[in-house]
Amino acid sequence: MLGRFAVSIFLLLLAREFKSTDGYVFSIRNGGNKNVTACVSDETPIAFVRNFQSINDTVTVTIVDLNGNSIPLVDHDCNLVQEYGCGKWNLKEWIKESNIKNSTDQYPMVTDYRWNDLPVTLTMGVFKGKINVAKKQNFKMHFSILAHDSAQFLVTEDPTLGSGLNAVIDGWGNNHKSVLRYCPIINDTLSTDNNIYYPSCENYLVEKKDFDVLHAGRKWAHVTLEINLEKQIENDLFDIEDHVNIKVSSKKEREKLENGDYYVSTRSTRKKRGLFKTHKYSIIRPIKASSSMEVQLERDSTSSFCVDVVFLTNTRVKVGNIFSVEVLTASGKIFDESVESADYNSKWRTVRFGKGDIKPKKGWKIKLTANDKSLVVGGIKFCKEGHLVTKTTMIYVDDCYPLEKPAQTRNPNTSHFNELLYKLGNCKLNGGNCSGDQLCSKENCKCFAGYTGAYCTEPCTGVKFGVNCSDTYDRNCLNGTFSPVNGRCLNGCNKGYVYPECRRKIQNATPIVQSAGHDKITLNLSASLSGTVNISQMLIQYKIRSQSEWANMSINLTSELNECSILNLKPNKEYNIRFTLFEKDAMNHPQNFVPGNESSFTTKCKPLDSSDLMVQAVNSSTFSINMSIGADGLCTPKYLTVVHNATEILNETVVGGNFGKFVYNCKCGEHTITVSNIVNMSTPLHKTFICSNCPTQVKLGNASTPLIPIIVTVLAVLALLTGLGIWFYLKKWKNIKPPNQLSTAQFSNNSAILRNEMLPDQTGANHLTDDNTEMPIDSSSTDVERYLQRALTFNLKEEFEKFPRGQTQSWDCGSKSQNKKKNRYANLAAYDSSRVLLELLPGDENSDYINANYVDGFERPKAYIATQGPKLSTVNDFWRMIWQEKTTFIVMVTNLVEGDKTKCEKYWPDINREENYGTVAVRSVNEEINADYVTRTLSVSRDNVNRLVQQLHYTSWPDHGVPLYPQSMALFIDKIIQHKKKHPILIHCSAGVGRTGTIILIDACLRMFRSHNRIDVMSIFGQMRSQRVNLVDNLAQFEFVHLVLLEIIANPKFEIGCANFYDEYCKLMSNNGEKLKESFAKVEMICEKDFQRLETPARNETDKCRYPHFISSSNAIVKLFPYENVVTMSFINAVIVDGYNRAKQFIATQVPMKNTVADFWRLIDQFNVKQIVVLTEPHITDGDFLPTKQRRFAFGAIQVTLADAEDANNIRTLNIELHSKGKCKKVRVMCASFGWMAQEAAPPNLQSFIDLWGTLKTAHEKDSITIVCHDGVTASGLFLAMGFVIEKIKLEQKVDAGLAVRTLRKARPAFVSSQIQFGLVYEAAKQYLNSFDTYGNFK
Repeated sequence: MLGRFAVSIFLLLLAREFKSTDGYVFSIRNGGNKNVTACVSDETPIAFVRNFQSINDTVTVTIVDLNGNSIPLVDHDCNLVQEYGCGKWNLKEWIKESNIKNSTDQYPMVTDYRWNDLPVTLTMGVFKGKINVAKKQNFKMHFSILAHDSAQFLVTEDPTLGSGLNAVIDGWGNNHKSVLRYCPIINDTLSTDNNIYYPSCENYLVEKKDFDVLHAGRKWAHVTLEINLEKQIENDLFDIEDHVNIKVSSKKEREKLENGDYYVSTRSTRKKRGLFKTHKYSIIRPIKASSSMEVQLERDSTSSFCVDVVFLTNTRVKVGNIFSVEVLTASGKIFDESVESADYNSKWRTVRFGKGDIKPKKGWKIKLTANDKSLVVGGIKFCKEGHLVTKTTMIYVDDCYPLEKPAQTRNPNTSHFNELLYKLGNCKLNGGNCSGDQLCSKENCKCFAGYTGAYCTEPCTGVKFGVNCSDTYDRNCLNGTFSPVNGRCLNGCNKGYVYPECRRKIQNATPIVQSAGHDKITLNLSASLSGTVNISQMLIQYKIRSQSEWANMSINLTSELNECSILNLKPNKEYNIRFTLFEKDAMNHPQNFVPGNESSFTTKCKPLDSSDLMVQAVNSSTFSINMSIGADGLCTPKYLTVVHNATEILNETVVGGNFGKFVYNCKCGEHTITVSNIVNMSTPLHKTFICSNCPTQVKLGNASTPLIPIIVTVLAVLALLTGLGIWFYLKKWKNIKPPNQLSTAQFSNNSAILRNEMLPDQTGANHLTDDNTEMPIDSSSTDVERYLQRALTFNLKEEFEKFPRGQTQSWDCGSKSQNKKKNRYANLAAYDSSRVLLELLPGDENSDYINANYVDGFERPKAYIATQGPKLSTVNDFWRMIWQEKTTFIVMVTNLVEGDKTKCEKYWPDINREENYGTVAVRSVNEEINADYVTRTLSVSRDNVNRLVQQLHYTSWPDHGVPLYPQSMALFIDKIIQHKKKHPILIHCSAGVGRTGTIILIDACLRMFRSHNRIDVMSIFGQMRSQRVNLVDNLAQFEFVHLVLLEIIANPKFEIGCANFYDEYCKLMSNNGEKLKESFAKVEMICEKDFQRLETPARNETDKCRYPHFISSSNAIVKLFPYENVVTMSFINAVIVDGYNRAKQFIATQVPMKNTVADFWRLIDQFNVKQIVVLTEPHITDGDFLPTKQRRFAFGAIQVTLADAEDANNIRTLNIELHSKGKCKKVRVMCASFGWMAQEAAPPNLQSFIDLWGTLKTAHEKDSITIVCHDGVTASGLFLAMGFVIEKIKLEQKVDAGLAVRTLRKARPAFVSSQIQFGLVYEAAKQYLNSFDTYGNFK
């Protein structure tokens, strides 16, 4: 029928070469019905087989890792099977074309990853679909077939498919017969069984028996059908092993074939459906030998760089390599590898490019460059090393196996199989539920680790875990909680065991000091670590005994390391030291931080220098000997001797290193001064001094002279006048106590506070009475607390008014016309008696004036400099004073502008900038912003000398009055009192009197309390007023002093350093959380007192409150501004909450009710909210308050619409546009879907909310973040407290759950109102700290 043209049909039946015989592909099956749901292998692609019922059952597969995560950057693939699958690659230098040209496939069969995306046709019983082949054209195509019995091809020129050359593959049931025959009539109604019997068909042209090609639908058969109308073939062939060559000659059909098209069609048997996968795809070829293609990554990758390239070449390449792959970053090329020359013509090849230490980032480029024009690229796919899971959407799948035969056959690997059982046991692949799942090899099936039973639905119980629950728990897990999968501890080890194994005890060692100097010690590591084994790392911690913070030094141990030194120690100090030992990799886990036994050592004193001993003449007959040791830790002398001509004229014992001695009536000539018996110094200090008290002869001549009598008379008169002056001075001022005596202030008997009755003593203890106005020497903090409480309750105004406002001393210098302009306020100048005198500038006799006074502290003269905020004209003088007085600590208690008025000139540069202020250069090197204050570090230099100056700037003092909450000032004062250097602390506000005096009075009283456990506010206050006018300017500031002192002295502290947090956390949670319960009770009590003393409950409008019993502070409640026809402020159930970094940073509110949705969006508009966080799942009483594509809101002039939305990590993010008054505001809404139900105290997964907190950000300091939960209290309070603690950890490396709760409860007392939530705040801190390298953040 096909005339004189030779017809060759090659059927390449490749199923035999793709047997899953290597034992390395495992299937995941359901324990009950044994259906395959996925396959695990490091070989791809994976083919699935089953009995198909519809074409929808053959949808594509997905590939994920063992945790169910998609392959990173898979959307950047160059998939040439899909029409637009290479859209992100730049292919300008490449030609894209189909693999089939003129009905002929030019390329080998596809068995790589592209195979799963090839088009599929479902057939059964009837030749239906057909491929049209143009007249006289050859035909060649590849097919993959999945059929139960008898897959068939029909080659015919009959467009009705009624006759033609029929190829039957693996037909007639168990006979497994394959034939090539010609059938004049194809009548499907005659086919009544699987034998495909057509009476009209002629004898078989070719017949093959007993070749099981289709494997009854259990394997895909790969077939190549080729029709060659040109090449003459003498014999017909049907070779199933490789291919089939058929030669047919028929004069009858020659003319029909020569004059028209012909067709190719496929089908399976009537009773069994079949799938024919056509190998039809695109390829790309380079236009020139150097063509390149590249893709720019649109996001970061979560795994290492890995790319598979499928390719072949049409010739044997002679060049050095065929093509190369590069990774390009903004800074240059970081990866470049090539494929070497070889014969890649016979088969598609896949080559993998990758590097484990490269993790691709957004903006990087992946570039492929051809080096030979014959290169053909079939696809580029981003990959991932290791085992991958191929999942299919098909149901009732029978089996799976790899399409490609491995490069080398591997035997079944039992250990590998068992390893996968444990990895899959975490159930992340199936979203947390793997009950009923099994992993199967060709030999057997086993339950995932953690399950057992006939259907793998029974979880391990008791002390059992692992595969088939056959392993027994043998670790030391905290609370005995361990994983049923692998037996590992879920919540860490019992204290003292090495994490994560929790089997071995953490080893201990006591430091042994080999030698000590004045600034370093050497440790004997060999002796210290005797008896320990396998220690690879060690953390050395040391601190001055009287201090609480440890310094850290980490070292890696080797067998050669026998000793190590600690440098930069302080001289003459007693230190504590301890080791924490770590076995290999154990240092990465915080739970292994268990410090060992402490030992102590004392550094030697630092040797003196001869320059420390000063000898100078007072007059011709007297000289002074002075020693002043300014630094701590210098060696101190014991004896002082003065020798003249071998005669000892002075021999005294001296105490300490600071003394002054005079030698009167010194003898003429050289004196030797010796300071001896100095610890750690082998030789004494010597100095010499030549006394000029030598006799001289005065020649008066023969006549008597009146000079001597005159001198005697003058001296007598002067003596008389001096005596009268001293008598008059003492007479006038005998009742005045000098200011320097007030520095050792006690309780004064004339204090009206102490003459009143004390507060009732709730404890029954004795209290102070009129007969005991002095505080006892052994007074306790409870006595001081009573004193302060009493002062706040009785006659505080009367006590304050004992020291009247206004000028009480002269300020003549500040009143000069030349100096008046230097005062910020005309009625405030510096007292002459205590003013700071600047060094005179050349040619300016008034340049010594600045509006600043020395103020004495407790037992420390000139402890403070109180000054005004510098003016533009006095900034240079301000820095002259700082340099002259060697001040290294500035306290600023004003903002630059308050109420549109300039309060202080900015006297420091912006961060990382430098400015010159006269002869002083200032550079800002660091800035840390807290909610109520800013800490700045300034580098100050002059004449090539550099000093560091720290500025502490309180930013939350209101324009009028005092701060509302004393705890914020308490934290600020704590920063000040840590400063212990001898030079004055400079404190200023605007005028340098009111706020400045408040800070000084608090600091001085607190230093008195901490050194002597007693306090005397009035004496210190009176002393201050004598040195600068109006210090502590009004009664409100005086009352605030008492409140802050009471806050610091009476209220317990909850702050924990991060380095000690794990130990403290364990103490809190031990004994069923007994200490946690105590701490929470203290917080409750403090918060209740705070709220009663400082707050007024706001009135709730019950119709707008879901739960009206939750009260709010009137200082924090949100009031909506008037709008449209509403002329008064409106209520909304929302409060303003301070954050750790910024006051009024958050708004906490309920999910809107149906009648408050409009108010909610007015709040978002009026308070400049840029971000909204919704924490709880929807509740039936919630109103619909978020727009969708189908729903938008309009409330008067406000319109709310949804721009777009995205879902990621259980968070739905809505980008909303709020149109108001002609402006469009962008609002980001993050809806958490973590399963936190309304009014539940705790979320299901705390870590998810820690991660959510990390996404919050504000672009501007006036922006607010709104936190929303069902009741506006339960979830919001815990979330904000958790965030407060995290931010404090970031900035200060300290955990303070108590301060977090107190800050929140200022706004709403119901925030964090249960011990459960209080404990969760500590748990959040623990989980956050666990996410870091253990100690790097605490140094």
